[in-house]
Amino acid sequence: MRRLLDSDGTVATIFYYDESTDKAIIETWNDPTAVLENNARLRTMNDGFSPSRELKRIASIPPGIIYQCLAKYGVEPKTWMQWNKHERASFYKRIYNDPDYSHVRTSETSGQNKATFAVKR
Repeated sequence: MRRLLDSDGTVATIFYYDESTDKAIIETWNDPTAVLENNARLRTMNDGFSPSRELKRIASIPPGIIYQCLAKYGVEPKTWMQWNKHERASFYKRIYNDPDYSHVRTSETSGQNKATFAVKR
């Protein structure tokens, strides 16, 4: 049995139940296309700083890419969810500085300064 639980056009949650094994699986699917297209637009917009130059835009990482990186770096999602904000910030910095994930960056300037992250849920 397969059932769509929720969908907003970019994220879908699907429920699967296998009667032969008596296992239930909830899968979340994410299409990062819109976020990555917006990242490309923002990269060419300006240097990433706010008008007051107090804030700097660095990256926007879609949830699907975060989970892909967790697998790439051998981190269990349960472990990641237990990290404090400093551990998560370090992980996000590792992603946006990885050349394979340069498309998550929203500015071309380096993120060498201490960064504070706002994570959309």
